[in-house]
Amino acid sequence: NSQTDVAVKLYTGSDSAAHDMAKVEEAALSQVGKLNSEYFLRLRRSARHRIKNQNHPLLILELVSYSGASGQKRFLSLKDVLPVVGEISVPNPDAEFWSAESVVRWIIHLAQGVKQLHELGIIHRDLKPANILVKRAPGQSAAIPLFLDFNSASTTQASSSHGTPRYLPPEVTSGKRTTPTFADDLWAVAMIAWEMIHGRDSTPGNTVIPHEQIAGSIPDRLIDVLRRALQVTPDERYQS
Repeated sequence: NSQTDVAVKLYTGSDSAAHDMAKVEEAALSQVGKLNSEYFLRLRRSARHRIKNQNHPLLILELVSYSGASGQKRFLSLKDVLPVVGEISVPNPDAEFWSAESVVRWIIHLAQGVKQLHELGIIHRDLKPANILVKRAPGQSAAIPLFLDFNSASTTQASSSHGTPRYLPPEVTSGKRTTPTFADDLWAVAMIAWEMIHGRDSTPGNTVIPHEQIAGSIPDRLIDVLRRALQVTPDERYQS
């Protein structure tokens, strides 16, 4: 009745696993909503939607977009804007987004968002470019990340197979550890930051040159931080 535009997330599954995942996401969003943080979607309400005699979980969420200089609104995930290594493309969403200063600021926002989650005891467990929106409200001077898809989130020490291999640490992808820990999100943040600087699917061990859309110099200190955060051995990484 408020005539406010919203985003609707409909789970394709209707079995107990789908409803359990929706409950996990609803609980996590309710918890982060109390922070009133600019990094997280606000949950309006949850519901069920009946399709072919089966009930599918439904979440009604705040609608968030990227407002360009012209005022035009777009819906962008970070995956949409990351350039692919070796491919020539037009800066997206704009050249300003890819200034070295803006990229560094974005990475700091990314880390701050995850820090807020961890202070609540929440492990996202599926951070990746496809699960991060590029958010800029009208009149806002810079874009910030907005975290999506909390259906893999964990506040317990239960075993979990959720997550995307590239954005999970080696000890998880090798099967040595299945229990979610904060280390999972720390690895993901470092990998996402590396791709922001070097392009999608770039390999941390080999790449040293930022992709061509970045204008300006990325501080060597930041690259050193990311290299340490992406060490194969857990003890050699940052612990928080």
